[in-house]
Amino acid sequence: MAESAVLLFSWKASKLLARSHIHNYVHLKCCRRCLWALGLVHSHSVHKPEICLVLQSTHLPSADGTRTLSNLYFLKPALSPSESIKKDKYRNKKQKNIGKRKDYSQTKLEKDLILVDKTRKSLVTILEAHVTRMKSIENMLLHPAHASMKPDEHHFQNGGIWHNKSSKAQRELKNASEDYHHAFKEVMKDGVIPLDDNIAFLASANTLKTSDIVPHDQCQLPLSSQKQSGDALTADTAEKHLRISGDHLTSVQKSIISQTIGQQNVTQDNRLETSTAFTDFEDGNTDSHIHLSKTAQTDGSSKVHVDEKNMLPAVVALGFNNNLKVFVDACISAKMVARAHATVSYYVKRAQHRPKVNSNVSDVGIFNLVAHAWAKQGNTEKVKEVFRMMREAGVSLNHQSYAAAFECVASQTTTDKTLGKKILSQLEKKGLRVEAIFNNCEFRGDGKEKVFAAIKAIRPTFVPDPPPALKGYSAKLVMHLNEEDMKASGRLDTPYSGLFTKEELIIRGRQQCKAELKGQVAVKSIEWKPPLDSRTIEMRKILEESQKKWKETLHDAFVKNVKILSHKLSSTKVVNVLPFLRVLKAEDYVDIMLQEVRLLAESSETFSPGVQILYRGLGQKVQNRYATQVKINDQLTSKIQKLYSEYLQYFTDVRLTCEKIPREYWQSLLEASPEGPTVDVEEKGWPFHVLTGVGRFLYDILVHELKIDTAALMTSKEKMSKYMPIFYKIFRNVGVQVKEEIKPHPAVVKLFKGAAEEQLLFETNLVPMLSPPIPWSSTKYGGYILSSARLIRLPFMASQQQALLDQAPSNQLYPVFDSLNQLGACPWIINEPILDLVIELFNNKGSVELDVAPPVSECPQLPKILPGMTKEEKANVSKECLAIKRKRAEMYSLWCDALYRLSIADHFRKEVFWFPHNLDFRGRVYPCPPHFNHLGSDVARSILKFAKGQPLGKHGLDWIKIQLINLTGLKKRNPVSERLAFANQMIANILDSADKPMTGSKWWMSSDEPWQTLACCIEVAKATRSPDPDKYICHLPVHQDGSCNGLQHYAALGRDQHGAEQVNLFPFDVPQDVYSGVASMVESLRQKDAESGIEIARVLEGFIKRKVVKQTVMTVVYGVTRYGARLQILRQLKDIPDFPQDYAWKGAGYLVQKTFQSLSEMFTATREIQDWFTECARLISQVRGQPVQWITPLGLPIVQPYYRTVNGAKSVPGVEGKMTRYVLHHGITSEKPNVMKQKNAFPPNYIHSLDSSHMMLTSLHCQRAGISFVSVHDCYWTHPNCVELMNKICRDQFVKLHSEPLLEQLSHFMVDKFSYNERDLPNDGSICDITKQRLNKVLASVPPRGNFNLKNVLESTYFFS
Repeated sequence: MAESAVLLFSWKASKLLARSHIHNYVHLKCCRRCLWALGLVHSHSVHKPEICLVLQSTHLPSADGTRTLSNLYFLKPALSPSESIKKDKYRNKKQKNIGKRKDYSQTKLEKDLILVDKTRKSLVTILEAHVTRMKSIENMLLHPAHASMKPDEHHFQNGGIWHNKSSKAQRELKNASEDYHHAFKEVMKDGVIPLDDNIAFLASANTLKTSDIVPHDQCQLPLSSQKQSGDALTADTAEKHLRISGDHLTSVQKSIISQTIGQQNVTQDNRLETSTAFTDFEDGNTDSHIHLSKTAQTDGSSKVHVDEKNMLPAVVALGFNNNLKVFVDACISAKMVARAHATVSYYVKRAQHRPKVNSNVSDVGIFNLVAHAWAKQGNTEKVKEVFRMMREAGVSLNHQSYAAAFECVASQTTTDKTLGKKILSQLEKKGLRVEAIFNNCEFRGDGKEKVFAAIKAIRPTFVPDPPPALKGYSAKLVMHLNEEDMKASGRLDTPYSGLFTKEELIIRGRQQCKAELKGQVAVKSIEWKPPLDSRTIEMRKILEESQKKWKETLHDAFVKNVKILSHKLSSTKVVNVLPFLRVLKAEDYVDIMLQEVRLLAESSETFSPGVQILYRGLGQKVQNRYATQVKINDQLTSKIQKLYSEYLQYFTDVRLTCEKIPREYWQSLLEASPEGPTVDVEEKGWPFHVLTGVGRFLYDILVHELKIDTAALMTSKEKMSKYMPIFYKIFRNVGVQVKEEIKPHPAVVKLFKGAAEEQLLFETNLVPMLSPPIPWSSTKYGGYILSSARLIRLPFMASQQQALLDQAPSNQLYPVFDSLNQLGACPWIINEPILDLVIELFNNKGSVELDVAPPVSECPQLPKILPGMTKEEKANVSKECLAIKRKRAEMYSLWCDALYRLSIADHFRKEVFWFPHNLDFRGRVYPCPPHFNHLGSDVARSILKFAKGQPLGKHGLDWIKIQLINLTGLKKRNPVSERLAFANQMIANILDSADKPMTGSKWWMSSDEPWQTLACCIEVAKATRSPDPDKYICHLPVHQDGSCNGLQHYAALGRDQHGAEQVNLFPFDVPQDVYSGVASMVESLRQKDAESGIEIARVLEGFIKRKVVKQTVMTVVYGVTRYGARLQILRQLKDIPDFPQDYAWKGAGYLVQKTFQSLSEMFTATREIQDWFTECARLISQVRGQPVQWITPLGLPIVQPYYRTVNGAKSVPGVEGKMTRYVLHHGITSEKPNVMKQKNAFPPNYIHSLDSSHMMLTSLHCQRAGISFVSVHDCYWTHPNCVELMNKICRDQFVKLHSEPLLEQLSHFMVDKFSYNERDLPNDGSICDITKQRLNKVLASVPPRGNFNLKNVLESTYFFS
């Protein structure tokens, strides 16, 4: 049996990609430059060669024991797609030039196949003979136009390349040829072929195992080895005869190779079946066990499962398949099923004829979408075609595929029972269960009922038996919660019981659903506007008339442009923007564009974002509207609303809240309502290039079609209409780049400003909810009822983490879900007295001191250049103008942010509302509404209160007073008792602040957090004046903040006694201030340097304060660089009036050095752990070529999404000119981790994942205790009467978290995932071998720990305080 192999001449070793064909050959493209270097084509050839060298060898023993090579195939070059669409004059010119070069070698290259029969000769001999032959052909390839070029005297020794000494490119080619020639000399000397960056040998993909990966610089093909049998090379013998290099392959390329293996095996197995299997639904010799590679098995899901031992999911392959899946879904929604079918067919065939690893349709979900679309129409023949395509692509049918087949049977006029029985027979022969169709598949509309009817017609006794959902935890830290009886766990109350009746909540739920279906919420602006006058009324009338005209214009232009685009793209089958412009009604696109007009017209005059940001933002609005429309089309909204109405009972029934948590109750409702469409449906978010394409199309219409009559705005009586575009493009220099921006015409700005619109419009997923959020029970659905919400805010490059989330068992993520649900279920109300004061101050020119943004009118006027000024003075004026313009842009941005926040707060003034929550990729929790939430500034936090109040109890008032003093920043180094005593001493000022905040002594204004301080003053005044302060119902949250929480986690990880003492893990009578400690140590180092005569040390005398080093100490644990720290300290030095500014930069550099030195001495174990994190990340990303990943203690998989990407546009047959912008490419052409970002980000990201885990543990246990709990990362909030209980839970969970061997678990995970097998290491002392051994050693070398006793945390008052 013959073995296939390929000889790949690659300019970069990272281009080693394989794709098998059914002929048992592996075809790989050679880059043009490498072919030049080998003399296979001339360096000035017009053709863009796509040449494959295909070697077919046999295992017949030879006399000298070498492996034999039977045939060497040379495939002709193919004409590139771009050349086929050139204009006639260029095409004719090219053909004319090619005609002049018709000679012997060109004729040979144009033949379909050149067979060189060299039997029973070594591989080296064949290749050397081939190169020698090509040297002689080289002279014939010369073009007359190049006759002036002189051949180098070493032409033949350099591989047959013309060498032009004046050309850098030619010199590079000469060097490459010399390297290649040198390699052959080494072959003749040593008898082996070294597989370096220019030559790589890949065994047949049929027999390749990814576990056989060894160092690429040690990869050898033995030319004199033991005799082999005539059998095919197996996985067991592959390692003996051929070592495959894998280090220079990225994880994407490894994954693609593994997927190729699996698809190839599936393809071969499928071809053993009868010709009608999977297509005509007839019985055949169907193998029920398709043998898949371990690295590419497929199950009932639509994802490709990749072995996590050696590789990650392929970003390139996933990117292509995800993009195609989104396109197909859009086509189906736009009723363009035939287009979706044709596109999938095109890519399947292209993968066969033009093998490209990044364009293989390997996601079974793509085919299933098309199959379901035809099935709804009852089109059996089209469904068969889809299944035939699956066979050609090597994709096996899953449960969802058979669901489409059954739906097709049921959608016909009369049910074909014979066909249904054949389908059922094939399904069971493949080892699949019919019941699993209803358990594992997603259904739209009435699809489930149709499938059930089809099966019921065949088997009348069939009844689906759904398995019970896993509702318990699997993480070790929370498994004990599975067994606890919530009623017996000391549950006090719930944050929501008694607030509403069920009927009231149902009404609020309907209001929320109505707003989400509408897609927008109108919020009245709190900006003060003068009373209406005749001019304002006139401007509003003009605006209303203009908007009517614009609406008509936009509608006509949109319809016309979509028709033109449809005509232009009618002949192309590639992914394009067209279906995304048909998923909604034209009126919806027009409404979205009109909203964009207003948004731009009211934006900053001095700053505007780049066009790419505008395009993506507009495209995102279309996608959000489409996500809601899909639920309407799939008949999902009615089912969700019904389930949600039942779910609201949970918040009014005390029995339910004691028996279940929100997720469990929601899951029980889903189990009780299996009929209808699937609720937890994967939301297919549009990739960024789709959003950009849609936004660009709509902006093209806005820019070119909309006009305004500028004369209508004039006040003069004689007016002549003059229409001008309402938008224009400008190009601004930003550094070395030119930034394209879209600006509104001044007349449009004047029109909207003069009309003085009173309402602001927000997307519904940007504001709080009027009813409790949907609980997260899967990665697909939660948060808002109908609007789009994602569990994790993943950047575009994070498709690997999404794949890991999809593959994780559902109960693995339950702790994360339940923590999000607990935080989101907390109801809020507005602190109206504080809001009134802030709004009054906002409309009275704001206040920088109180963090209320002033309007742009408060910015200084631009200076003018006066006659007689010198050049230097003019330059200074220009610089001052530039600084003022920047200041204006910044002020306007802050003013708009404050306007949005205060307007939304005012809108919910009399309401109870909720914040749905989600995560970032590290597991940190955030509220979904961005403009107004409790993670905001001092102002935002001060105007929020718990909706349900609690009696203060015995110590509640004391905790409010302590928080009040904490917020002032006056007693940070004092014990809690002294803070409370100080509050009692200042009671007169506290009451004066509460009674006369703007006219009294204004003591609260000197606080670090003035508005929260004022809120505490008001609450203290109300409580002290109440008849019984202990029974006073308080809604104000009390905060407990971690003491430099990042360093706390480092000290606990390293059991660092000294570091633990500095960050209050150890109990002291007074709080330890790490910032003051570092400042003191820096000061002592400065004194020594000053005594030694160092000038800058003397200059800094008296200026090293706590505030100067605080930010650097706080952020060093989160990976701040020395340069970043220098900028931080520089800002602090500039704020010191007496400091000589000439020494600011030098002084900042000196202080950074001393601060880092002090931290290293103070936190020795911390620095060792941080260095270990950094080195592990560097080796993983650099040596392994993979992003760093880990799993949090609560089961959340994390992948760092930092890559170096290459974006490239490609030509498309039949698409020319500007239309190419509407052909979409998935953008990623390589997956290379960004080593610098990977290693710098890993330490802070891992610590962030730990502090998030600690918060989630505290959240889950506070929920079981029945107390309100909200967090701002490492700052925990609860009612004043629950502070002691929350503090106990917080400390208990921190100790339990760090009692786990976290570093050892991380090390075991990284060793298991990223280390090399010992048998793969050559142990020859080479650089590669040393590097790999170092990787293995570093990953396994956990830093030593100190002797700190974690239980001390339980007694530490100032751990969180």
